[in-house]
Amino acid sequence: MGIFKSGCIDKIYSVSAVLGGPRCNASCKHCAGRVLRNDAKKIPEHHCAPRNIVAASRLALNYGAWTLSLTSSGEPTLYPDAITDTLRTLRDNGVQWPFINLFSNCIELCRDPDRMLKLLYRWKDLGLTSVVLSIHSTDLEENAKVYGNPTGYLPTPEILELIRSTGLCAKVVLLLGKDHIGSLKEYKKSLDTLKEWGVGQITSWEIRANDGTRIEQTPSRWEMLKIRLWLMTKTESVMGHVWGGMVRNYKGMNVRFTDYVTKHRASDDFLRQLVLLPGGTISYSWFQKGRFCLD
Repeated sequence: MGIFKSGCIDKIYSVSAVLGGPRCNASCKHCAGRVLRNDAKKIPEHHCAPRNIVAASRLALNYGAWTLSLTSSGEPTLYPDAITDTLRTLRDNGVQWPFINLFSNCIELCRDPDRMLKLLYRWKDLGLTSVVLSIHSTDLEENAKVYGNPTGYLPTPEILELIRSTGLCAKVVLLLGKDHIGSLKEYKKSLDTLKEWGVGQITSWEIRANDGTRIEQTPSRWEMLKIRLWLMTKTESVMGHVWGGMVRNYKGMNVRFTDYVTKHRASDDFLRQLVLLPGGTISYSWFQKGRFCLD
């Protein structure tokens, strides 16, 4: 047995599939998907299920993964055919994910609920289990302002109820930024509000650049440390994450506190996720050089 860990991969936790093109219907000050938009522009508008979605899924499932996340360099619901064909491709090839999450700002659901609800029902029949709504603030006016006050944007509780009406689980990503939820006080207040709105599963991470470096919107280190200490001492542990995140029970809610990205180290015996880019490239990181598993 050697002194150092071998770094052989024993576990893959999830797959993130970047669907569609670069268009978005919001104007957030910091956009995590922007870094991928140049590559997405090379993909034809009619591009649907990403090449290698079946291979990436089978590989990850063989290594114990249980979650597929559908996301985009823009807003995925602007590319509904990509979502439909991805889910159908998986089903037709016998690939069964325990959980499939669609990450969305849900602006299209607000603008045209009848059309989007029909799509959500279709996607549920094809295997979708959850819609994950990203919010920057539980103050409804402030949250709408972050997205650029889109026409017809509904209050968050109404969006959550529309999602639940289809039988899908409505989850929330609580984005921690200095201008809105940047302190322990604001974080606790937001969790209590989400509890009132009937949310059962919450993921929270601080806004940073895609390589993990701090930017103007990143909250102070002291406030983030206070949040971590409060979660560790005042809430009940559900599980930990090998990359450093944690899941806690707060008033019956499943609260996950983690980093948006994790830098893969040569000695790691796990991959937090495989990233499937629009052109079909399978990557083990959002940003690291030499990150491609299959190009």
